[in-house]
Amino acid sequence: MALTGSYDLGDVVYLSWNTVNSSGAAVNPGTVTLNITLPDGTTSAVTTSTSVTGTYTASYQPTQSGRHVVAWSATGTWPQAFADVFEVRNIADIGIIGYDEALEYLNIRSEEHTSELQSPC
Repeated sequence: MALTGSYDLGDVVYLSWNTVNSSGAAVNPGTVTLNITLPDGTTSAVTTSTSVTGTYTASYQPTQSGRHVVAWSATGTWPQAFADVFEVRNIADIGIIGYDEALEYLNIRSEEHTSELQSPC
């Protein structure tokens, strides 16, 4: 499992982990747990499920923006662990400004250079 990209606050993050034995064959190792460390340092336990041998899945809906650390672990016959991270952004914090605000900041009257500044639709 490798998480890519970032997620917006409110998105559901779908997580999966494949467990294998020393030969690389898929196995159900025993008890599998998933904990996510949130940006504020607290930890959230997430329920996992498996419908295919060796593949564990979970879904998580973040409530905080920032870096989340994913920690899978398995005990039993084939103990193992895996960690990864994903980023969550709050759309209100990404610094996008409006067109009129940009013109005002650049000291450009709206009728000047508008065709140069606006992207075609």
